[in-house]
Amino acid sequence: MQIYYFDLLSDTVISKYPLCSDKITGGVFRSDGKLLMTGLSNGIVNVYEPLKKTNLRSYKSHKLQINCIDISSNFINFASGSNDMV
Repeated sequence: MQIYYFDLLSDTVISKYPLCSDKITGGVFRSDGKLLMTGLSNGIVNVYEPLKKTNLRSYKSHKLQINCIDISSNFINFASGSNDMV
């Protein structure tokens, strides 16, 4: 699995990097574009810094796949949803 980070104005790939072997089931950018969060089929939420191709953190709080994910407007909190009833 790879993430491609595009510049929509120039229609070019800014960066790409391997992610992991699990399916990405959701994703959201922080409003300033500096962080990307992805939810995976194994219940893990990853936080990336796309331009530096860095995985900053992984959260393993769900047992089933992530169905939705969002970041708060203050950039401090995020919410993730799954069917695991945790």
